Amino acid sequence: MIADNTKYFKIKSGWLYGICLLIALLFISYGCTTVSKFGTDISKKTKKVLQNIKAPKRNLNKKIGFILFENKTLFKNNNLETVFTKRLGESVKQHCPSVTVVMPEDKDFPDILTGMPRHPSGRIDNMVLANMAKQLGLSAIVTGSLHDISEGAEEKGILWFKDTHNFISTKLIVEVFDSQSAAKLLDNVYVHESEVGETEYEMMKARKADGLPELDIALENIAITMGGEICNKIAKQPWRAYIVEVNEKTATISSGSQVGVKYGNLFDIFSSGTILKGAAGQRFHAPGHKIGELKITDVKPGKAQAFLTDGKMKQGDYIKFK
Repeated sequence: MIADNTKYFKIKSGWLYGICLLIALLFISYGCTTVSKFGTDISKKTKKVLQNIKAPKRNLNKKIGFILFENKTLFKNNNLETVFTKRLGESVKQHCPSVTVVMPEDKDFPDILTGMPRHPSGRIDNMVLANMAKQLGLSAIVTGSLHDISEGAEEKGILWFKDTHNFISTKLIVEVFDSQSAAKLLDNVYVHESEVGETEYEMMKARKADGLPELDIALENIAITMGGEICNKIAKQPWRAYIVEVNEKTATISSGSQVGVKYGNLFDIFSSGTILKGAAGQRFHAPGHKIGELKITDVKPGKAQAFLTDGKMKQGDYIKFK
């Protein structure tokens, strides 16, 4: 926009069309809001209708758990991490209605998910995290951080059309860990930038998040995009459950009626696999091979009892439908 104190010049009529065209291009080039993910333009994805992931055959659903996002920003008094984690969980539920989502605000939220296991260096211990997921019958664990919320200003335009634009930038990181392999299914950085007025800009500088609709919109937009991508990743993973206890030929598995396991179901048993060592102390499970079969003999909401019908089994092995 041209400020009130902008000087007007007499322009020959022959140049009028060119100037009007230039102004139009400037407005097109400098939009108010941009949403981006490093390496990918996700603004288009937010507009696209994401596929509604349905439950797999035999009506077995997947279950994923959320660990509260870490707040690394300077906004420490607004519970932004709690607000965003809840929004992201709701977004996943909307994109994947057949997936059971375990959230920090749930009454029966597991205590072991209230803290993040870490190496002495501070890095997430992915193997311990995966073992936690197996005990709970989770296909994956979602976590991440509100990495940065900052303000900035820059001049846009050319010649006498230059103007100062204030904006806020919101940066978040999301990580999704696979319970079977302990590898990351998703590790993305999301950035949302939105232009703000002078009042909102000063509120940002004072670290006051209350009354900043632009920040609220940023968190909502990122949650929508993240939720769709998490849903797509989970949909591509095969359904598995894990043997968490063995007593001779009987076993307890980590999934029950809540995800569709029924009395009489037959499953193949696969070895937990070998452990591979990666960089910075990270460890991963290579897929195992079939070692036996079992039959479900009793079912509860979060677990089930089974009988070994062939082969062998041990704690930590995983099962798939025959």
